[in-house]
Amino acid sequence: MAAGVVTAWAAEIGIITYRDMTGKSLKMVQGKPVVVQNKGQSTAAGLPLPADYLAAFLIFGALGMVPSGHPASKVATAIAWGLVVASFMGLYDPTLLPGLQVGKKPNPSTPTLA
Repeated sequence: MAAGVVTAWAAEIGIITYRDMTGKSLKMVQGKPVVVQNKGQSTAAGLPLPADYLAAFLIFGALGMVPSGHPASKVATAIAWGLVVASFMGLYDPTLLPGLQVGKKPNPSTPTLA
């Protein structure tokens, strides 16, 4: 496994954790980066759902299947870092892949049974 893919995966995990813990992310609005409040899946600030990490693990795990000495490992590393940059800029969210069922965080105002 290429060390660059592992480092990119760790950076992606950091971005996912930051986005969910703060409830904020970076989005491109009219070509300029703007910090926005997350809406949709991660409405409640807190620890990310395990499915968020699973989606990143599957994508980066597939990229990590390329052997380190193989010429394609540089391509896999470039793709991995491209995904990290896109995720940081709000252009890509690994938890919103088509066909991937991801749970939702409970709304804090929803009453629960004790």
